[in-house]
Amino acid sequence: MNAYGSYVLLIEYSDDDFARGCSQYGATHTIVRRDLYLVGPIDPSYVFDGC
Repeated sequence: MNAYGSYVLLIEYSDDDFARGCSQYGATHTIVRRDLYLVGPIDPSYVFDGC
C-alpha cells in the first residue's frame, strides 16, 4: 500500500475486517464496507459504510 499512497481503496465485506481495517489503516487510507454481492441501495441486503 505504501507504493500507491492515497490511491489505495480497501474494500471489506465483514464487520470484523472492516473494524480492524479502520483501526489499523483508517487514518491513512479509505476503507469501504460493502455487502458481498454488491447489490444496489434498494436491496434489503445492501451494505455501505466507510472510514
